[in-house]
Amino acid sequence: MASYDDRKKQHQNIILKEASNKHNFLTKAFLQSEIDEATLFNCCETVRKHGNNADFTLIKLIRFVYLDNDNLVSYQDQVLDILSHFSFWPSKTKSALNSSADAVGKTCFWSENHIFMYLSSCHLYAQKCVKKDTNYQYEQHLLLIYLNAHCDMQGVYEVNSAVYLPYTLASLLNLYDFSPVQDIRDKALFIIDKILTSALLVCNVDGICTLSASARQSPRNIFRNYDHNINQVWHSTTPFFVISVHYFSS
Repeated sequence: MASYDDRKKQHQNIILKEASNKHNFLTKAFLQSEIDEATLFNCCETVRKHGNNADFTLIKLIRFVYLDNDNLVSYQDQVLDILSHFSFWPSKTKSALNSSADAVGKTCFWSENHIFMYLSSCHLYAQKCVKKDTNYQYEQHLLLIYLNAHCDMQGVYEVNSAVYLPYTLASLLNLYDFSPVQDIRDKALFIIDKILTSALLVCNVDGICTLSASARQSPRNIFRNYDHNINQVWHSTTPFFVISVHYFSS
């Protein structure tokens, strides 16, 4: 059987051969210093407008600004400027940061994956924050509360959800790879391991996930064993796993 490193290399090569799109631009930036400017611009615009689902794009931009490559710095600075106007959590004080307070008011933030995406991104942006006088202590306190709660329950609410769990995993991988706070990294790793364990329990001998009991899962994902089912958890999170700085080397 091929080693993990061999399989990762094979998967990376497959991604690199694909046409540039919103799903693989991170891998190409990481491995080839190649920037799809149109895709990056669209991602930035989604976050700048603070759309209802901006956090799905936000976690990609957060990982992008942490890629250690001098060739990416000018692009990373552009992203950081966009993030400096972003409201990571709904509140009266943060709404003023964004040009569209109405968009902030309509932000979907109250389910598990959204909470992890917004709060993890806020924590990591705060470490890169150019405006040192900007205070994100409230959001970082909320992140610790949420991490502690999930460590206490030893899992997640959206168990094996092909729809939402990839985004929670991506958020936790961002924390584990880049947070300078060891306690946060430890808690993120603990929850990642619990998520992976739950998914692996519904794998067959070939490592293929199939029909499973899941939480927050639409009927079309529950009753079919192809396309967007539990396998999609791995497929959707792959760009984060194949360029994870620490997870599979720890």
